[in-house]
Parts: sequence; C-alpha cells; structure tokens
Amino acid sequence: GNNKFDEGYDLAMDILEQLGVTFPKGKQHLKVKTWAYLRETKSKYLPTEKVINQMSHVTDPDIIDTLELIDHASSFAFATGKQTMYVLLRCKWIRWMYKHGLTDNAGSAIASFANVLMNNFGDFETGPKLAELAMLVIDRLKSKFNETRALNTGNFNVLGWVRPLKTRLPYHQRAYESGMVSGNMQGAMAAKWFGIWLMFHAAFPLAMIEADCSAAVPKMREVGCHADADLCCIAWQSALNLMGKSDNTVILTGAAMDESTETYTEKPLYKHNADAWRSFLCMTFGDWDRGAEDALTREDSYNKFVPGWLYGLEPCWRGMCLYGMARKSGLDKYKKAAAKILKEVKGLVKKGCVNLVGYELLLEAENAVLTGKHKTAVPAFEDAIKVSVQAGFSQIAGMACERYALYLSELGDKVAAQGQLKRAIDFYARWGATKKVELLQQA
Repeated sequence: GNNKFDEGYDLAMDILEQLGVTFPKGKQHLKVKTWAYLRETKSKYLPTEKVINQMSHVTDPDIIDTLELIDHASSFAFATGKQTMYVLLRCKWIRWMYKHGLTDNAGSAIASFANVLMNNFGDFETGPKLAELAMLVIDRLKSKFNETRALNTGNFNVLGWVRPLKTRLPYHQRAYESGMVSGNMQGAMAAKWFGIWLMFHAAFPLAMIEADCSAAVPKMREVGCHADADLCCIAWQSALNLMGKSDNTVILTGAAMDESTETYTEKPLYKHNADAWRSFLCMTFGDWDRGAEDALTREDSYNKFVPGWLYGLEPCWRGMCLYGMARKSGLDKYKKAAAKILKEVKGLVKKGCVNLVGYELLLEAENAVLTGKHKTAVPAFEDAIKVSVQAGFSQIAGMACERYALYLSELGDKVAAQGQLKRAIDFYARWGATKKVELLQQA
C-alpha cells in the first residue's frame, strides 16, 4: 500500500535465496534461459482439472510460507517492471504446486500463470483455459481471502481479452465482496478499480464512473491502499475531462490527480498507465499532434509492461492517433506506424479478442481513406458503427461516426456528413461526455 515495491522485492528474494529457492542466473542469455524454463514448466507441470482433483491440500507450514513468499516476490517483480523475474517466479510457483499440492491461494497462482502465458508469450489458447481452471479451483478451496486475487487476475488479465468486457464485471464485484468479508482489503480495492476501469471502457455512463471513483478513492486511502487509489484516479480524471469538469481535455490534471507528480512520471506502473489513458483522450478529443508523437515515442512500451485487456485496447488508441495525424499531415512516418498497429490489432482479433472488433474496423476504415480505397472505406465505417453499437461501446460508435462524417465532408456530401456528426453527438451524449459534445457542436 505504501508503494515500497523495490524494497519488498529485494527482501523477498533475499529470504528465498536463504531458503535455497533458486532460479536461472546470469545476465547473458537470461531471456533464452527464461523461455526454456517456461517451456519446460508448460510441458511438464501444467495443471489440468484431472490433476487438480487428485491433488491434496498442503499442510506443511514451511512449504506454505515459501509459496506465499514466491507469490509476494512475483507481485513485487511485476510492480517494478522486472518482467523476466516475474515469469520465473510464476513458473516456480506452478512447479512447487505440482510437486507439493494445493494451498489456499492455488487459484491465484494458476490465474497468474495463465497471465504469463497469455500476456508475456501470446498463448491465447492455453491462457484462457487455465484462467477458467482457476475459477474452478477457487470454488473447490472456498477461501474468500484468496479467491479475490484469482478472480481479479483471471478476469482482468486473461479472460477480459477473449470475453465481452461487461461479462467480467460480476467477477470483479464478487472479488470485491470476498475481499471485504475476509479482510483482504488490498484485493478488494484492486477489484474496485479493476471494475471501474472496465465500466469506463465498456461505456457505462461517465456520471456513474465519477460517483464510484469519488466514493472508492477515499476508502482506498483510508485503508492504506494508495497504489490502488492512484490507479483509480486515472479513470476518475479521464471521466472529469470528458464531462467538462476539468480545465483540461487530454492532460490528466485536475480534481482527481496531477500527472506531473512523481507518482505518474517516475514510477513505471503509474506512468505507463497514465500514458495509455492519455492516448485514449488524445484520440477522443482529436489531439492528433500530441497523440501521434506520443505513439511514436512510446511504441509498444505499454504492451511490454502492463498485462490485461487494456493491453489490447491501447494500441487501438495509438493507431487512431497515428491515422488521424497521417490524414492531417500526409507524412509517411505516421502512415507506416499506423499500418503496423493495424496489423497487430487484426492479429489480436484473429486470436479471439472480441472487444477490439469495433476498433479494428475503424482502423480499417481510416486505412482505406488514407490509401484511397473509397469502396472499402464506407462499409468499414458503417460496420465499425454497427459492431460497436451491438457491443454497447457508444464511445467507439461515436468516434466512428465522427470520423465517417469527416470523410463524407471531404467527399463533398455535406448532408450525409451532418447526419453522421449528429449520430456522433448522440453517442457521446449517451455516454455522458459533455465536453466532447460541446466541441462537436461548435465544429
């Protein structure tokens, strides 16, 4: 809760070394060694439902304590950006579980390993299966304290990729309730901001986001979960900007947070997330200059650091900023970078990332406009709107209508352009983005 992640990591690793828990060492070829260690873990120690049902519950307190320590060390490794050690620690947990049996937090260990497979190594087949297995394990173990983490990790980091976003919200609500009942405040507060982030990007009304944040953040600070509060504030400030309750549009500074503070400029977990949400705001408010330059500077740094379904949405936002700037400037550097992201997003959709389909079609439409494929552009815009409406993503539908209106205007069809602009305003108004509506009405 005090953001002392580096100290926690060093302490946990020192104790593990004293206990004789070893990992592949040496800076040279460490990534190769890690890949080999992961591959062996996946081939020899990967749990199945049958294996889980045959496992006994660990009673040896030394083994339980060691597994807890491995778990804490991996969490600290993730929070401080030590991705290689995060992978090694998660592999170690799975190996120990396979050897010794189940502990109360076996569900979260399996969900975390699913996260490693999916987000670090792109295994969209095994990852979701393991996450679903984690959900079965927590039902078997019936530990309210520990199920919180498994529910959060399995749904935010893994299943949110390949299941409709709104279907994940009940799992975060359950995680919050389990955490509160069992005294797992950290897990409960994480569940709260996970749920708020999900609601935001699933286009729940922004007024609801604001209300939830204004109640949740003080509670998080009260119980010492400052890290969760700082992450929740990113969504809160974004909502305030969109609602016109801030002097800023794309700058994340206002009543909820100040993006210039050390928390959001120096600490990787918060900086990467603030940068990603700023890309979303640049896309939404049409600040192509800032959004595109930021996209070129950051490239896929967010994807390398932050796992979860937001990891898939973020390149869509960068891609839209790049296409917007490419259409504005005509420069090749933006065109090439945008095309690269379109290819990435198409690949993710093929792997089953259902929440990216609307963005994929919108990026396709932008690419068609940019490359002069006018027969492709119109149906791509219309499909992007249709798919987004069906999914309930009014913010994507609004963006698609807005960009479609600009395209029709460029073709000289002013009547049709006005019709699409009105639709864009309606979608944004439905979401509660008052500031965006005002800007479109002034255009």
